[in-house]
Amino acid sequence: MARQHVISTTACDVFFKRVAPQNKSLGARFDSMIVTFSADGQPVLGSTLRDAKSGCELHRLAGQPDECWCCGYDEQLEFVSQNQVPLAHADYRLTLSNGETWTGTTDARGRTGRVASKWEEQITQAEFLPQADKSPCCTAAQKHAAPAAKVVQLDGIKTTDKDVG
Repeated sequence: MARQHVISTTACDVFFKRVAPQNKSLGARFDSMIVTFSADGQPVLGSTLRDAKSGCELHRLAGQPDECWCCGYDEQLEFVSQNQVPLAHADYRLTLSNGETWTGTTDARGRTGRVASKWEEQITQAEFLPQADKSPCCTAAQKHAAPAAKVVQLDGIKTTDKDVG
């Protein structure tokens, strides 16, 4: 069932209107400031929130996803190989048409976390990030060049207000 769009967006809008001017006026000092606290009580520094483009994104980046009720559009993607094998446990970054980015790791079925937005947004790009190097730290260990991210341009994929959540 889709969320109803009668829910006030005031909390997200107010959060953004309070944080965005501090981000601009304080510059580099903003990065080391405690701006808010995550849902589990951990301090959230300005550096975590620096690139947010909306109050909804501020809540998500701050680890407060339940604080945002105005994202009435969402989508979940499923990535599989050409042989229909799920792209399981892959680190990814999705880019939306409004500039927001969502990062995460696909599940065992190759599914991303749900990508939510306040309005319908195109999901324009998926980047599959190289896995972190888990080799032992030692000067004798061979150094390998980091593999590049695999970038896939997406077309016709957007957040919707159908079956949100």
